[in-house]
Amino acid sequence: MDSDGKLAGEIFRYPFLETALPGFCEYLIDEDGRPLAEANASAGLLHGVELRFETCPYPGSRLGAPMNVSALRQVTSCWAECLEDFDALRAIYMQSFPMEMNYLLLSRLGNFLTTVPGFLARRKAFAWNAVPRRLSTLFKVAQGLYLTANAVMLAGPPEVAFEPARVDDVLKATEERGIYLNEGRVCAGSPAMIRAFVDRAISGRKTGAGAPPDASRLAGAAPQAALHYCELTTQAQMAKWVFDAYLDDVLGLTDPGSDNLSHQSLQSLNRQSGLRLAPPGEGAGRIPLDRLLPLMKTDTPEARAAARRAADLAVQYAGYLTARQRRVNAALGTGEPGRFSWRAHMAAVGRHAASERFDRLERLVDTRKFAELVDAAV
Repeated sequence: MDSDGKLAGEIFRYPFLETALPGFCEYLIDEDGRPLAEANASAGLLHGVELRFETCPYPGSRLGAPMNVSALRQVTSCWAECLEDFDALRAIYMQSFPMEMNYLLLSRLGNFLTTVPGFLARRKAFAWNAVPRRLSTLFKVAQGLYLTANAVMLAGPPEVAFEPARVDDVLKATEERGIYLNEGRVCAGSPAMIRAFVDRAISGRKTGAGAPPDASRLAGAAPQAALHYCELTTQAQMAKWVFDAYLDDVLGLTDPGSDNLSHQSLQSLNRQSGLRLAPPGEGAGRIPLDRLLPLMKTDTPEARAAARRAADLAVQYAGYLTARQRRVNAALGTGEPGRFSWRAHMAAVGRHAASERFDRLERLVDTRKFAELVDAAV
């Protein structure tokens, strides 16, 4: 690892990790030195990591595309142990939802499975760069559960979330909605392995398969805390989607809903996350215009409106992050995070947050002074 590895170490000391950076698990490294995000990780984290791609032989949308056989080798090396962990974690999850598997439950189960490595790393069960390979494997394979379930729910009416999830239907949706594909690369799992895993996710561990799984090691002896942590981090991810979409609209980048999220979906996520941002154009004017004008780089009616609305969004979101991280830390059993600060956020993870969105905001206002002004208003 190069400077990105140093940055990852810094990020894991950031007090608002789960809420301001809900995708932080992409920086986790397993005991074999492989990023959990595999080829999707930043170039620095992949330095020295074997990434061997071969042509995919499986029929359907994957045929002929490159697949990561290095990752597949790791997965198959600990597949039995991975399934033991899966059974244990699924049992924890389904105890809270003793019902037939539907698309909403399948999505939340996938979220739960992929948050466990972060939960345990944050509770110091292992270092951020020493995730057990069996949990790293589970993280990789479980992503398909929520990706497929979410795609089905976003494409259908609200009631589809509660329809029973059937193995053939889930596999068909995975194929038809392009879940196997990612930036020209494809999932390397065999059709038999994927079917068996989806069947296990939906139907559970087969009867007569040996002793019940022991979940104490996986949930840090705190299964309810792990479930609550998952719920809070999932809500934080929803909140970030809403904040980013609304800010993009204010900055003229996209219309809310253009990034695979309809207006209706954004409104639903806004409620489910507990964020409840006012939609663009309905700001409360939390920072007076005369305080924003000195730090604006362009003074037009449109720029003034954008700066005021961006400030309103940032103030509301900062308050949410402070309150939500307190609840996350309670689930982790750690101390108070303090109050969220945009200035501290930019200093700690500015390189991680670099984006067209940040560049557009920087062309509108002096971002350092803007952050100071927003922090004072929270």
